Amino acid sequence: MRTTLSLAVASWIVALSASAQLPDPTTVQPVLVSQVPRYSEGVCLDHEGRLYFSATGTKLVYIVGPDGKAAAWSDTGGPNGHKVLGDGSHLVCDVHRHAVLHLDASGKILGSAAESCDGKPLREPNDLTLRSEEHTSELQSPCNLV
Repeated sequence: MRTTLSLAVASWIVALSASAQLPDPTTVQPVLVSQVPRYSEGVCLDHEGRLYFSATGTKLVYIVGPDGKAAAWSDTGGPNGHKVLGDGSHLVCDVHRHAVLHLDASGKILGSAAESCDGKPLREPNDLTLRSEEHTSELQSPCNLV
C-alpha cells in the first residue's frame, strides 16, 4: 500500500501557523506531492517554507521544495519524528541509532542531541516536542520512549 503526502497538509500547516485558524475545508484540495512505500512521519516546515518528512522503513528524510519536487535530504538510518530549530538546524528521532540526532540545515549529522532520558537509554524514539522558555528551545522529556 502506498501512502501519499499531500500539499493540502502543507497548506494547512502554513495557514495554521500564519493565522492560528483552520482554513475553510471547502477551500483546501489535496494535491499529490510525493509517494513513499509505507507511510510518512515527522512532517515539518522550515523558515523558508520547505517541507520535510521521514519515510518509515527507509533510511531517508525527504525535502519538498517550493517547486513541489521531493528529494532525499538526509540518510540517518531510521528517521521518524522531526523538528526544525530556530537556527535552521534540525532534530530527528532515529530508531536505529536509538537517539535524537542533531542535523545542520543541509542534512549533515552533527551528533546526538539525546541518547537517554532520566538515565535510561532511548529505545526507539518516535517523536519529540519543543518548548520555549525565554526564547530558548529544549527537548521535552521523551521518557515514554525508554
